[in-house]
Amino acid sequence: MCHQARSRRADESADWKGTKPRNRARLFFSYGTPNRNCGVSTVSDGFRLLAAIVNEDNAMPNGLSIHIALNEVDARHYGSEFPLAGCMNDATAMCEMAKAIGFETSLLTDRDATTEAVLGTLRAAASRVRCDDFLFVSFSGHGLRVPDLESSWSSLYGWEHTWCLFDRMLLGLELREIWADLPANSRVLVVSDCCFAAGIYWSIRGATVDGCAAATTSPQGQASREWRDNGDAQPQRTLKSADARKVYGRNRKLYEMVQAQIVSRPFPAVSADVLLLAACRDCERARDGDPHGLFTGSLLNIWDSGGFQGDYVALHTELLRRLAPTQYPVLLASRLPSFIRQRPFTI
Repeated sequence: MCHQARSRRADESADWKGTKPRNRARLFFSYGTPNRNCGVSTVSDGFRLLAAIVNEDNAMPNGLSIHIALNEVDARHYGSEFPLAGCMNDATAMCEMAKAIGFETSLLTDRDATTEAVLGTLRAAASRVRCDDFLFVSFSGHGLRVPDLESSWSSLYGWEHTWCLFDRMLLGLELREIWADLPANSRVLVVSDCCFAAGIYWSIRGATVDGCAAATTSPQGQASREWRDNGDAQPQRTLKSADARKVYGRNRKLYEMVQAQIVSRPFPAVSADVLLLAACRDCERARDGDPHGLFTGSLLNIWDSGGFQGDYVALHTELLRRLAPTQYPVLLASRLPSFIRQRPFTI
């Protein structure tokens, strides 16, 4: 646990004002008579205080994971349920994997994956994350893009990328505010299996991780921002263009209001190390499947129930090797994360 977080938590819990925990314990054992404000009345109390200090110093990082998946959305907002096949299986498998590793897990699917529920769960998790802790978030479902306000700081060529939750789309702007609430030196991994998945990167907005150049350029090596589709018949995790325009047209005022409220607030700096592992580029569509989406199914296969021994760059490289040119997985970060060379999903 980092020194700053330790000091802050110790200060908040200190009953003996002006005296740090180690000094309180040292004073007690040196003089044998506790200060009346200390709350330590016996030698056993002193030992308990000292043990608490040692335990805090030696605390292991905590792992929290949140897995979101929607095989269908609310027709009242979207005009149809736009069913998918593999999303709930994706989230269930990721949740089970995280639980086996030691994460404390949360699973939100279909009707339970509303904007209020997802943001509430993310905020609750963010409030618990301390320095060195690990927050793991996965999403499987439809991904869309909506027109961005001119003044928005998360736009990508005029588009705001979204996750389609049950009741409405969750904007990258809203995710940015979650990441900004996390302390420095905390770790965040976002695994996004939806169309235009890399566009959520602009909720992080930072540097490209070494090893990702091949994933963010076209096969000819030139940057590509056009809507890319190989034209195959495999189901995709987005709406058809006409349907997407209808959804936005019916709900335009709602999305403009959400954007305006967030943009009106100060630009939130992100101090946490945030890493995005995305199913495809911001201009591509991700393939659905049964029992899993193409990306998540490949990820689980490579992970091999923990048999994979590489780091995040090696994981991305293998995903890219298996999935391109159907779709190009992307690995992006707010800065070069401290954990990029760790074994994936290590708490």
